[in-house]
Amino acid sequence: MQLDFNLNKKNLSNEKENGFSNFINQFINELSNYLDNFTKNKNLTYCVTSDVNKDGKMYVVAQNGTGVGKNIPLDELPSGTTKGTILRQNHGKFVIDEKLTKKSIDEDNKVEFERKKLLAEYKTEDVDYLVTEVGDDYVMLKNQKTGLEFDSCDLKKDVFDEIYKGAILTCKHGEYVLKE
Repeated sequence: MQLDFNLNKKNLSNEKENGFSNFINQFINELSNYLDNFTKNKNLTYCVTSDVNKDGKMYVVAQNGTGVGKNIPLDELPSGTTKGTILRQNHGKFVIDEKLTKKSIDEDNKVEFERKKLLAEYKTEDVDYLVTEVGDDYVMLKNQKTGLEFDSCDLKKDVFDEIYKGAILTCKHGEYVLKE
C-alpha cells in the first residue's frame, strides 16, 4: 500500500506540474495570438469617408475588408484631417499617413476628373433629360434624344431642390436647368 500511496503522490505532483505547464503553454499561446493580432493591426489603415457632421464627428472606416467604421470626434483626429485622409494608429492615437493620403487623394481626383469628362459627354446643349429617379444626393437622367440613362450628382442645389421624378431638365450653358 505504501507503494500505491507514493505513486499517487507522484501522480498528484505530475498533475500539478502538468497543470502549471499547461497554464504556461496557454499563456504563451494567448500572448503569441495577441502579438500576432497587434502586428496585423499595427499596419491597419483607416480612411476618413465623410466631412465633419453636425455633431463634430467624421466617419472613419477601417480598411480591413469589413467596411465597418464609426463616427470619431474631430478632437480625436489629427489636425488637417479631411475627407479622404488615410490614418494609422500610433500608441492609441490616429496619425495621418501622408504618403497613402496623397495617393488616395490623387486617385480620387483622377476618378473625379474622368467622371466629369464622361458627364460632359452626356451633357448636350439644348437637349432634354427626363428625371427617372431622385436620390438623396443624385438623380437618374434619361437623354430624350438618345435614350441613354445615367446618374448625375452635379446639379446646382436650387435645381436639385426643385426636381422630382418625371421632371424635364434641359442643358443650358453646360448646366442642367428645370424646363419650364
